[in-house]
Amino acid sequence: MLSNIIEINVGTSTAVLEPNVPMDKLVQATLSCGMIPPVVMEFPGITSSSFKHGYFSQSVKSVEMVLGNGKAVTASKSLNSDLFYGAAGALGTFGIVTKLEISLVQARRFVKLVYQPYATTKETIAAVRKATESLENDYVDAILFSSDHGVVMTGTLTDDIPPSEQPQTFSRAWDPWFYHHVMKKPLEERSTDYVPLAEYLFRYDRGGFWVGALGFKYFFFVPFNRLTRWILDDLLHTRAMYRGLHGSSLSQAFIIQDLSLPYAHAENGSPQIMLNVGIWSAASQDLSTSTQQKLLYSNVYYTQEEFWQLYDTKWYEDLRRGYSATTLPSVYEKVRADVPRPLYTLQRLRTSWPFAGLVGLWHVIMGGDLRDHKQFDWMSLAKKE
Repeated sequence: MLSNIIEINVGTSTAVLEPNVPMDKLVQATLSCGMIPPVVMEFPGITSSSFKHGYFSQSVKSVEMVLGNGKAVTASKSLNSDLFYGAAGALGTFGIVTKLEISLVQARRFVKLVYQPYATTKETIAAVRKATESLENDYVDAILFSSDHGVVMTGTLTDDIPPSEQPQTFSRAWDPWFYHHVMKKPLEERSTDYVPLAEYLFRYDRGGFWVGALGFKYFFFVPFNRLTRWILDDLLHTRAMYRGLHGSSLSQAFIIQDLSLPYAHAENGSPQIMLNVGIWSAASQDLSTSTQQKLLYSNVYYTQEEFWQLYDTKWYEDLRRGYSATTLPSVYEKVRADVPRPLYTLQRLRTSWPFAGLVGLWHVIMGGDLRDHKQFDWMSLAKKE
């Protein structure tokens, strides 16, 4: 399964691992050595430390791959550098990654998290930009709950917590969902929490941002409150929700997408320094004529010609030929969505309420990882040497 951590070297601040190591397993292992990856994916795409450290791929020091012709090669900044940079984000279309070496940074016990509310979208975006320009911040995040309610969160790593404060956790069943916690913060003044580091890194796991609330809307007869979230907690972690969402086919009705937008366009949501904007809704907008960059972790609905007008086809295909990768599927072939065909009666029934939701629940229960989150009590522990 290629899911092993091979080595953690504190002396060189590096880790060697196989490509299918889950991010929470990696963080648990590195934290035990007092280290963490500089970029930890809280969810797909950008993270709240990317303004400082870039994408996760920018913390990779070297990668071992098996090419389409069966040859094993190593790529780094100094060895096969064109492949090293080209393979990042190419979805395995140059070969199969078998091992990688990543950089690590010093961990701390807590993240001092400051919440600053804003009354307009423009003010919120301006505050995000200012926060990412400060060398003092280790993490920057923001949520726009509405056009007149935004919250910018800035985090700094620390080993100290004031005696009057209690650590704020988000991983336990009775804990608040992170976005709910932020939404209830005072609107008139800034406030502060001290969050154990791993709790901060995976703060969106329960509820999956606010996507978990859509499950309650679908099964509208189940009230959405702290008690029901506690009772149904096993179903409301990211792994379970993703399995249920895709198993039910309900994902076709929603946009779950990250875009990298120039700050000048971010306020309008239409797609320089780029601001990552996550869109999680049942909305639709054509951004092909704007200066956005779509993150390719989800399907695209462009034709092949439209897709390659947005990306450098010649560079990509030349690199694929140079590394014997033309027999492998291309990026477009991997991310294109099949246009839905007319559904037969049984198919329509399967995708209708409440059957689609019940099918999703069946996939969650049969997935085998429904209670995996129970193994992660370590996240709430702020280890002290």
